[in-house]
Amino acid sequence: MSTEVDKSLNLHQRLHAIMKDIKYIQKDLDVNITANKTYKGISHDAVTKEIRSALVNHRVLAIPSVIDTKEVDYTTKDKYGNEKLSTRTKVVIEVNFINIDNPEDYLKVCAFGYGLDSQDKGPGKAVSYAVKYALLKTFSLETGDDPENDIDDIQLSEAIKKVQDFFGTPDLIEAMKKTTKLEERAKLIKIAKEEQPEIIATLVKMSKEMEK
Repeated sequence: MSTEVDKSLNLHQRLHAIMKDIKYIQKDLDVNITANKTYKGISHDAVTKEIRSALVNHRVLAIPSVIDTKEVDYTTKDKYGNEKLSTRTKVVIEVNFINIDNPEDYLKVCAFGYGLDSQDKGPGKAVSYAVKYALLKTFSLETGDDPENDIDDIQLSEAIKKVQDFFGTPDLIEAMKKTTKLEERAKLIKIAKEEQPEIIATLVKMSKEMEK
């Protein structure tokens, strides 16, 4: 329910009021790392849903715009040895927070995001990632991410090459057979999530058996 807002408030006062209104966003994602190891994350939609109503109530616009983009193509192999072309998209965005009652009172927040996809979803993933983190960081909200269990998005386009260099094969299933540590298996499963989701179940099963 919206409440009457003092229209004389400046933008920073309104942003502070929004921070007071939103103390926590419920984590809505279960991110699987191994068969028996997961962590909770927050989706773009969950962040947008919670913050949008507060922005409306406090008469603040949040307008994202893409100011730079770059795409890099690279080739990997699936479990059958077939080559697959994937694209990593990097975007740099600005989110303009604007005081509706005084449009000259605004704040620009910059953020960047990466999106990996073998079809055409890379740009959308990258923008969603960037907007989500711009909102989370602006309002000092926790992300729900666990960096110790994640592979940096910046590194994902080079992940298969690193698998090749470390295990002597770009094949994730063959690489899984050569793992000796839980951390290595978790990283391979993370790579599969982005690159070869069709083999995640196989990798998880292998990881579970190796943990026995």
